Amino acid sequence: MPIDFPNSPTNGQTFTVGEKVWIYQDGKWQGGNGPLGPEQHVTISSNAPASPVQGEMWFDSDTTQTFIYYGSVWVEVGTAAAGGPLDSLSDVIITNPANNDVLYYNGSAFVNTSLANIGGAGNAVTTISTSAPASPSAGNLWFESDTGKTYIYYDSYWVEVGAVSTGSRIAISGSAPAGAQEGDLWFNSTTAKTFIYYDSSWVEVGAANSVPSILDDLTDVTITSAAANQILQWNGTAWVNATINALPSQGGNAGKYLTTNGTTASWATVSTDVMTDTKNAALITMDIGA
Repeated sequence: MPIDFPNSPTNGQTFTVGEKVWIYQDGKWQGGNGPLGPEQHVTISSNAPASPVQGEMWFDSDTTQTFIYYGSVWVEVGTAAAGGPLDSLSDVIITNPANNDVLYYNGSAFVNTSLANIGGAGNAVTTISTSAPASPSAGNLWFESDTGKTYIYYDSYWVEVGAVSTGSRIAISGSAPAGAQEGDLWFNSTTAKTFIYYDSSWVEVGAANSVPSILDDLTDVTITSAAANQILQWNGTAWVNATINALPSQGGNAGKYLTTNGTTASWATVSTDVMTDTKNAALITMDIGA
């Protein structure tokens, strides 16, 4: 029995005969035992068919859109897939985004984070300031705004970008840097002193010509817990501070003489004969024994 198709059909129009459905598209009727194949059929309804099978077609009678069931979803025929949210993509992971967050690639996916958190591990952070940033990571950049110079943090030092290497490096810290090499410079940020690494030790720059301000600054003087009335005494190696023994009191010891036993000084009484030197008018006192 011949099929009497409608006259003047439009694209998307369907025609049902028995259990078979044809759809008009681009000048020809398709379906039945035609281009769609004998196993295909089209459901015409305002709601998607329940329990569809792979390749089943559905013509939405409300919107006049045609869909095919593919991969567990209804896909509109002839229309590119609509976009979804950013984190619906397989290589994007967004977790609790905050204002001004950015996406960066962590090696396996694009993840959201604050721009300030992108640093180290191959992600450079650039700081613009007049002083070196605190706690930098390898690869961080610092633009020194008062000199116009740019530095990169490498091997625990700020290295000027584009500068001709002279073989020396400068470290800025409160303690001497480890792994120093001959000629390296260190600016002590606590004392504001500058040192150069020479002969396995840090030598203060400019300190060699400084003028000593106290005795103990001299290389051959050693003063330890100085006390009043002490003297400097040579000990064979250096001048050191020492205490001298005081003389015994003179009170009540008129006419006596000072004697010592090698350890302690004391006054002793003497017997004397007195002679007069008429020429010089002087008294001569002679010791004739105690």
